Amino acid sequence: MNKVAHHVYLGFVVWSLTGLLVARAASTSPDSTLPARDKKFVLNVVQDGMVEVKLGEIARERATSPLLKNFGEEMVRAHSRADDDLKNIAVQKSLVVPMTLDQEHQGSVDALVKLNVSQFDDAYLNQMIDAHRKTLKTITAEQSTTDGELRRWSMDNLALAKSHLDMALQIKEKIAH
Repeated sequence: MNKVAHHVYLGFVVWSLTGLLVARAASTSPDSTLPARDKKFVLNVVQDGMVEVKLGEIARERATSPLLKNFGEEMVRAHSRADDDLKNIAVQKSLVVPMTLDQEHQGSVDALVKLNVSQFDDAYLNQMIDAHRKTLKTITAEQSTTDGELRRWSMDNLALAKSHLDMALQIKEKIAH
């Protein structure tokens, strides 16, 4: 193996091990001050946010509708900010969050990437509608948490999720006509 290939291989090994360690830490985080229910909420919402950012990036490039390209841009902007805020709360609570998508969320990305251009817009839009409906339920349930910072984050982002769902439904209606 030549020197460049060796360095690439070592970089991949280090990257892979880092991902495994982060995933392991995120799944356990024994020193976190959050109850198990809140840990699960944070970890799930961070994954959901990361996938929406990734899919938004893809939509900016692959969507044929300018409305969807703009929607993808909004997903990147808004979910990057919301995820950063939630990750900061997690750090304050000693909860390690993943930096990469888990297998389920990566599967969503992979499935959309494989679609041809004519299929992409509908599939992306339907996935965003479903994702934001799920997010609304998840965030609504978390508002009963006893953790003030998570409750505040949930209240702040409930309106955002509702707004994104409304945007997606409006785009679907405009594209259908």
